[in-house]
Amino acid sequence: MPFTKSDIGVQSAWKGYSSQTLYIASRIMGETANDGYYPEHLEDLLIKRDGQVIEAVQVKNLSDPLTISDLASTKESRSEEGFFKRTCSLRNSEPMLQTLRIVYFGELGQELQDFLRENISAQNKIKDKLIKDHG
Repeated sequence: MPFTKSDIGVQSAWKGYSSQTLYIASRIMGETANDGYYPEHLEDLLIKRDGQVIEAVQVKNLSDPLTISDLASTKESRSEEGFFKRTCSLRNSEPMLQTLRIVYFGELGQELQDFLRENISAQNKIKDKLIKDHG
């Protein structure tokens, strides 16, 4: 069986990093509060004011619609924890953290669309899933 080299992972990584870079650049260009920007520091972007974390940002650019599972624990993440667990830990250690932001380039999955439409049943389902699966 011949060995075939794939560059799919490289393409996906480049797509993700370029999306992060564009988002971070847009935030810095619109900056008015003299905050500090820390890319790839626990999250895709941490924003600090007076040395305190005030915002954590996760940027996603996937081929498929974004789902809760895309933000869950994965072996691919640095700490094998997903966005939810990392931000819970961050929130406990950073009392000034005000905003957790998910920036997504693409479509949302049905579950997240229902959540944004303020569908109470969908919101409760997501809340229960986050508590049960992600602490």
